[in-house]
Amino acid sequence: MHWIDPASLPETKGMVDRFLQNPHGEADGMLLTDGTEIHFPPHMSRHVLAAVKPGAGVAVRGVRPRAANMIAAVSIQVGDAEPIVDQGPPDADAPAKPGHKAETRELKDIEGVVKMILHGPHGETCGAILEDSTIVRLPPGEVAAMHGHLAVGNKLAARGECMTNAVGAVLTARWVGSSLFALHQVEPAAHPKHSGASHDEHTKHRPAA
Repeated sequence: MHWIDPASLPETKGMVDRFLQNPHGEADGMLLTDGTEIHFPPHMSRHVLAAVKPGAGVAVRGVRPRAANMIAAVSIQVGDAEPIVDQGPPDADAPAKPGHKAETRELKDIEGVVKMILHGPHGETCGAILEDSTIVRLPPGEVAAMHGHLAVGNKLAARGECMTNAVGAVLTARWVGSSLFALHQVEPAAHPKHSGASHDEHTKHRPAA
């Protein structure tokens, strides 16, 4: 169970425009029609997708990181329904639930203009939405290496595995650049065994012997 009491947090209301998702096909956020970015942990994905649809009015209680204009949700409520509250990740020993969305995966090149920057739960930049609605996820450290190029209105090209399902398309970048003719390879993010926790929190590089 989340250690923060949702009732003690400020409430933000709005209408859902679209969902955001990670490379595993789990929803981990949504955008409201006024442009507000909402992040929620992927272990809430099934409950949120079952109860919330684009166009629905929601009331979100959460915290706002210093580093970004977004809200890390602790609870999400639709109308008078019972709020969906972050109860923490599932037991690591619990059997994995089968996938709930048909999906396709393919190596793909994409190129477009950045429409919006996306953030993780602590306000860290983790990718972008292009004008064609594709989500591009970047590995930790690559954002800083781009020296400010990752910005709204700038061109972004990427190559990597693109996962598409009913929620949308998300590409995990393995090469990025300002165009498909100027790509550089990036170090892939490590993916420890999925446990509902953030994948980026568990990996450190061990120095060579």
